[in-house]
Order: sequence, then structure tokens, then C-alpha cells
Amino acid sequence: MSPFSIRMGVSVAAVCLLSLTSTNCASSPRRAATEQPAPGDTAVIFAPGVVSTGDVFASTFTPDGRLVIFTKFAPPRPPTLMMSTLIDGQWTTPTVLPFSGTYRDLDPAFTPDGTRLYFSSGRPSGPSPADTTSGVDTWYVVRLNGGWSPPVRLAEPVSSADADMFPSLTNRGVLYFDSFRSRPSRRLVYRAALRADGTSSEPEALPPTINADSGASNLFVDPDERYVVFGAVRPEGRGGLDLYISWKIPSGWTTPINLGPTINTEGTEFCPFVARDGRWLYFTRVSTLADKRVVRNVYVTRFDPNRYRPPGMR
Repeated sequence: MSPFSIRMGVSVAAVCLLSLTSTNCASSPRRAATEQPAPGDTAVIFAPGVVSTGDVFASTFTPDGRLVIFTKFAPPRPPTLMMSTLIDGQWTTPTVLPFSGTYRDLDPAFTPDGTRLYFSSGRPSGPSPADTTSGVDTWYVVRLNGGWSPPVRLAEPVSSADADMFPSLTNRGVLYFDSFRSRPSRRLVYRAALRADGTSSEPEALPPTINADSGASNLFVDPDERYVVFGAVRPEGRGGLDLYISWKIPSGWTTPINLGPTINTEGTEFCPFVARDGRWLYFTRVSTLADKRVVRNVYVTRFDPNRYRPPGMR
């Protein structure tokens, strides 16, 4: 049984109904899906004015690229999960997912097959608002015909008394996620295998190659677990958080490679997501405008991970 398969003991009345119209990824809300940036172009804002409105981050797409879920942070409202679809070459006005908008919800991540949506949330873990073991835990919903299941919190040991966030899943049901559970507390990336019965293996921190002295965060794992893309502050970086790539090898992970000036700037780049076809990298960039306003938008660029293979892995 797939780790993503569950027994659906959910009545129709309990399901949050929502139409899931299919879409496809595009760099502009007014372009067809095939009109992406040309190879070698710098990263461009994704769906400007529709999805990217200066207050968004952390995007994920269904395998066919026809639905985007992202986080919108517009105080005083808490971070909220939004969705947009592409109809006739145009991205629709985003709407709030039916289970979001009340509690702090962020960091959405579809499973590679698109059947589940994982996310980070500060919602109560039980019937009482006080029933939560930390500020943020990992949750998921199942994507149904016409809607979503109620949110389910991942049990311990994945969820903990510390903040756990930014999930990313492989085809085999291995979960990568950020956590502050280390002592002394700092943000590191962990790995745990999810089982079909709802349990999981004990999370293990990735080696120092990834979790360097400065830590690592916002990691995306390739569905086949061949490589990871993540954010880090390192001496060779260009500014704040930069995006790096590392490849899995028998002895562990290769030395991370900075993705370079096409992607990384003096600002902050984080929350990477690679499209299911492996040809597009989406990420969030934090920029300061001339009038000193700080904006967060989703960007997209052509991506070929093989360009960053270390010598000897070609």
C-alpha cells in the first residue's frame, strides 16, 4: 500500500467542498502555459498581480502543473493557504482553501502524485484551542473529487514540542522537513519515512554537509530522492538566504553548489519547488523596493539540475 493511501472514514458532510478546476503553470497570469521564460533568462515573477502580489511565499503545484497552492501573509490575517487555477491560459483570482484562514497555515507541499497536500500549521491539535504541542506542526489533507478531507496532524515523532515546518515528500513516502528540535535549538533539516498505518520512523537530521554551522531550511527533495534544493546562508553566498543544490551519493550528499546569479541575489531566496517535469524551478524572493517597501513574490525560471552535477557524476 502506498504511504499516501488512507482509509477514508470521512462522511460527505465532513468534507470541505471545493471545486478543483485543472490548470497549468505559466510565468504570467495572462500567458498560456507554454509561454515560459526562454532558456538562460533570469527568473521572472510568477503570475504578477494575481498570485504574486508582494505578500506571498512558498508555492507548490499539482503534478500536471494545473493547480498552484501558496501562502499569503497579509496582516492582521494569519498566513493563509490560497489556490489558483489556470483556465484558458489565465490564472484565476486566488481563493482561500476551505480549511485555512483561521489559524497560521503555511509551507504547502503536494505529494509527488498530487493526492495529498502537506502543510505547516499552528492550529490546535485537539478539540480545544489549547491542544497544541508547539507553535507549528505538520498536517495534511487528502485531495478528493470536488474538495478536501479535514486536516490531519502527523503524530509524534514527526510532530514535536518544537516548531516543525516546510515538508517535502518523495515517491516512497519519505518526509523531509525543518525542525528546531535540536539542542541547542537551531533550524535543521530532518528526514523520516512515513508508513501506511500513520506511523513514521524516528526523524534523523541530515548530515553536516547539508546542515552546516549556519543550518539549512526550506528544503525541496526530488521525488526520486536524487537531489535536494534548499536555502542557506554560507560564506560564498550572494546576500541573505541563497538556494543550493546537493546530490545524494552512496556516502551521503555532495558538497552543496550555489545556484548562481540567475537565481540568487543580494536579497533572500527561499521556499524552492521544482515542477514535476523537472524543468522549472519556483521559489520565493524577498526584495526591497526603491520606496523601502519589502515585498515577497514567487519567481520562476528554467531549471536543469544536471547542470549542477559535480565532476564525476555526469
